[in-house]
Amino acid sequence: ILKTTLHRILKHFLNMHPYKITSHQLLTERAMAKRVEFCKTKNGIFEDGELDEKLIIYTNKAHFWLNGYVNKQNYRFWGSENPNVSLAKPLHPLKITVWTAILVKRIYLQFFESTVTGKSYK
Repeated sequence: ILKTTLHRILKHFLNMHPYKITSHQLLTERAMAKRVEFCKTKNGIFEDGELDEKLIIYTNKAHFWLNGYVNKQNYRFWGSENPNVSLAKPLHPLKITVWTAILVKRIYLQFFESTVTGKSYK
């Protein structure tokens, strides 16, 4: 059976919908206020021309689990109502971390097999 056919049956005949597992960082009111203030300050610096955005280095990292853990972005539960499901994962799973830095004219990639610390970036 085709994936699209299955999706059509689930949605239109069984009245089911795909639900994503969600997770978020719990923020206090104080932490939220600090983040909003930070954004306002940085936005003002760009608008006033005090900082050239071409001088910024954008960085990010992603973890790839080796124990079968599924990234929640690619995992769906189908149901007629939201199941509010949470998946448990090991405290210290085997994983590879990929760190990326993007500059104006260059992209850097670094792979880590152990915990990423300040020392491991050197």
